[in-house]
Parts: sequence; C-alpha cells; structure tokens
Amino acid sequence: MNQHVDRRALLSSSAVAAAAALAAVATDRDARAGETPIGALTSLMAAKDAAYARFDAAIDRHNEMEEAYFAVNRKELLVPLQIGGAQSLYVTAHDLEECSSDCQIAISKRYANARSFMTGLEVACAALHKAEKADLRSVKKIVKEEHARRVAFGFEQAVVELDASSAADMHALTDVCAYRCTSLEECCTKAEYLLTVTGGRFTELLQDARKRS
Repeated sequence: MNQHVDRRALLSSSAVAAAAALAAVATDRDARAGETPIGALTSLMAAKDAAYARFDAAIDRHNEMEEAYFAVNRKELLVPLQIGGAQSLYVTAHDLEECSSDCQIAISKRYANARSFMTGLEVACAALHKAEKADLRSVKKIVKEEHARRVAFGFEQAVVELDASSAADMHALTDVCAYRCTSLEECCTKAEYLLTVTGGRFTELLQDARKRS
C-alpha cells in the first residue's frame, strides 16, 4: 500500500486514544460550549476538515481504480534484453518513475556483471555498453506505454487526485498549526482540534495545559 493510505491508517488506528484524551477534558470544553472561537481559526479548521474529506475520498477512489486496473492489466511487465533473457518491470508502486528506476538499476547491474568477465576486451565491452543504453531506453518506452494505459483507464487521474488532495490536506493542517492564537479560548480550541486530527500526538500538551489553567 502507498504512503497516503498508510497515513490514513495511522490516524484511524489512534482514534480511540484521541477520543479518550478528549473525554478527559470534556468537562472544561462543555463549560465553554456557548463561546464561539474567533472566525479566522474556525475557518482554518473548516478548511482542514474539508481537505481531509477530499483526501479520504481520493484514497477510496484510488484503491477502487487500482484494483480494477490490475484486474485487467499485468503487474509485472518484461523488458527484453539484448544480452538475452528479460528483466522484470513491476508497476505496482505508486510512482511509475520509481518502478522505472528500480528496473534500470537491475539492468545496469546485469550488464556490469557481464562486463566484469570481459576485462581487456574493449570492443566487446563497448558493444555491451551500447546494448545497455538501448535496453534502458526500452524501460522508459515501456513505462511511457504503461502510463498511457493508466490514463486511458482512468487510474492515473485517481493517482493525481490522491497526490493533490494529500498535499492540500497537509497544507491545511500546517495553516492550523501556524495560526497564532490571541486568547486562551483559541488556544484551547486549537489544541482540542489538533488532538482530533493528528491521532493523539497533542494529548500530553493539552492535558498539561489543563492542569496549569
């Protein structure tokens, strides 16, 4: 699974801890229930909630498209080598460039191994070097074709939206974190909100603040 899904899983797995921490400060929060935080902070929190909702939907869409795509397309492609045989090109990673890079590294290692047996045979080594370049170009060509298939299928669009929504969600969280509170009310509201959206990482800070207040 890719890093975006891992991030959602991490937040989900700590939801119980976050809920417990919020319960610990529920009495004080209820006492302030009738108060309204300053609009700027409220807007930032609303933007963060909307960004995460988009990111969450993008993960589900990406997973659906990934499953559907690989139901009819191969996860392992083959790059024929001019020295014989073929090199596996796995296209299951989130980033096709990463797949391409891994395959090219594997091919280069095979050619380096072949050249190691030809010390002193400059002509043969030059031929191997030329063949290696041709095979590396083949990897790029195959990856380009794979990308085109994904676009035609609709899978690539889901990948792009996943990346964009993830970046937007992180940007919105950064905006909330960077907001400079102007009152104790805002500090408490911001701390409680961060607790709910970060899986409990602000629990200790929030509880310490309650003890001091």
